[in-house]
Parts: sequence; structure tokens; C-alpha cells
Amino acid sequence: MEYHLEQIVARLIERLEGARRSYVGNPDKAMVEFRRIAEEHLQVLADDFAEHSDHIAFVRQEVLETFLPRYSRIAVEMTGREDHAFGFGVAAEPLGRAVAIIASLLALWVIVVRFLYVPAMWPVALAVISFPFWPDIAAFMYRSQYGRKLELILDDLKRIQDQSILEIPHGDD
Repeated sequence: MEYHLEQIVARLIERLEGARRSYVGNPDKAMVEFRRIAEEHLQVLADDFAEHSDHIAFVRQEVLETFLPRYSRIAVEMTGREDHAFGFGVAAEPLGRAVAIIASLLALWVIVVRFLYVPAMWPVALAVISFPFWPDIAAFMYRSQYGRKLELILDDLKRIQDQSILEIPHGDD
């Protein structure tokens, strides 16, 4: 196994994502814990590759100064969005969903069905039918955006690693 910066950080992201939701509503504690987890991850790496101190120092600097601030900001932001159901609050809860289904059926019956022969009402009908699924659609969109942001960070770290002149150590695997 090669120890490229983006591979190291990808494994670190897995660890951080497991802990991210534990710090809902406490971004300061999240930042401290993210740093602690990163330091532990880097220490294990340093122990495994003690003979490559230049590379370990490079990785440590990039993880703590480049990756961690960017990750912490987007992770805390995403955790807050998840905690507030991506802006839908109680509407994303089961009772809220039931109310949304009833409201959309009533709106469909009272307003849309009467004017369905008017082509301008067709988008309204689609919006009314899809209303109970808006929290899921919002969650999908925010999670996709979050994933793209993480991929961008990894791409930047790959570029940093490629521009580095240090030799990358190879593991036994």
C-alpha cells in the first residue's frame, strides 16, 4: 500500500465521519475532537513509518493545516443541517410527513384536479404530489454537495502530493 496524502486523508475522513454526528450543537468540541482524532491517526502513521520522517512531517503539516480546517468547517455545517432536517424541521419527522401527505392530497383534490385541464397547472400538480418528498430531496441534495466538497478536498491534497518532491513510502501490503 502506498501512503499518498489523499489516501491517508481518505482513511482519516472515514474515522472523522464516524464521530461527526456526536457533536451536534457543539462545534467547538467537534473541532477539538477532530484534531484529537487526526493527531491519533497521524501518530499511528508516524509509528509505522518512522524511517520516513520527512514524509511524515509533510503529511502532518498538510493534514493539520490544509485538510483539518476545511473539513471541520464543512463537517460542522453539515451536522447542523442534518440536525435541523435540512431546513424542514418537524416536517421531516413521521408526523410531519403524514400531515404533508394529507395536505398534498387535499390540495390536489381541491385545487389541482379542478384545473388539471389547464396546462399551466401541470407543474403545480407535480409540486403538490412531490411535497411529502421535499425533505428527502433536500437531504439528498445536501449530502451530494457535502460528498463533492470532500472529493474536492481530496483532489486538492492529491495535487499537493503530486507537487511534492518527497518520496512516498510503500507499505508491506
